[in-house]
Order: sequence, then structure tokens, then C-alpha cells
Amino acid sequence: MSSNLSRRNKSLKQLLQSEREAAMRAAGAKLKERKRKEAQPQKSSLRPAKKYCDVTGLIAPYTDPKSGLRYHSVEVYEIIKQFGPGVDNAYLSLRGDGSQIK
Repeated sequence: MSSNLSRRNKSLKQLLQSEREAAMRAAGAKLKERKRKEAQPQKSSLRPAKKYCDVTGLIAPYTDPKSGLRYHSVEVYEIIKQFGPGVDNAYLSLRGDGSQIK
């Protein structure tokens, strides 16, 4: 009976060691899962990307064919038409669009 008792009772050092080993196994499993997910090709979204107005930041259903700027409404389009030279390029560069007007 004393042999069963000694098997169940572990020292603090043994308990800490077994907890560390269990944590390392769990971390290794998480790392393997993360690597497996990264190896899989990412599915692209079927939804088109949302386009935002370059002036107001609202959702932009329209694009000015001359300057390439996106706009939200007729009022914003009137403002875009009044832009001086180079202003439309500044807005395009803020958006990060590489196709700027020359």
C-alpha cells in the first residue's frame, strides 16, 4: 500500500517539471497547427473590395474617368472638377494608387 502512495505523491519539483512538459507539448501543437494553416493557400474573398471616396472617405460608387478619383456624390464631383493641376495626383498618391495622371 505504501508503494501506491509513493506513486501518487510527487514532489513540487516533479509537478513543476510535468507542467512545463505539458505546456511545451501544447505550444508545440499550436505551432504545428499554425504552420499547417500558413502552408494552406489563402482563399480570396468573393466580394469585391469596397471603394471609398478620395475626398470624403465615404463609400464611393462613382469614379471620375478623367482623373481616376473616386467620389461619393454629385456635390463631391463638382468639387473634383474645380481641382487645380496636380491636386488630383496628390489625392491619388494619398490613396497609394500607382496610376497617376501625367
